[in-house]
Amino acid sequence: MSKSLFLRIAAALEAHDEYFRQRPNVVGALGSSPIQKAAAALRMLAYRVPVNFLDEYVRLGESTIIECLQHFVRGVFDVFGEEYLRAPNVQDTWSLMAMNTARGFLGIGKHSESYSCLLPRAPTWSLPEILVMSL
Repeated sequence: MSKSLFLRIAAALEAHDEYFRQRPNVVGALGSSPIQKAAAALRMLAYRVPVNFLDEYVRLGESTIIECLQHFVRGVFDVFGEEYLRAPNVQDTWSLMAMNTARGFLGIGKHSESYSCLLPRAPTWSLPEILVMSL
């Protein structure tokens, strides 16, 4: 994940959920930062590790890391859910294909020959031939 994407997620969570804001504790010392909390949750999700593997790395307690994960998942769903956590529509598909074409990937064209660029040894049979062969 790029640094800018991570910082964007952390800032959006900080703006959305009070839990991710850095606040002073009873003594007056600042608590955990939003970046620290988001990093704990992302590391737990990305590396599929238990909480006790992260507590020393991110300098948070196990119960705090579990809270971070719960707030992170709820926050990501609330903030980014409508735009990113949905099934793609036709416009999304076409924009992805246009971006890939601009990058040099030919993609799937109108003809069946365009499939051969995806597989080094693309089969030459069609779907009805497969049905006949399976009988």
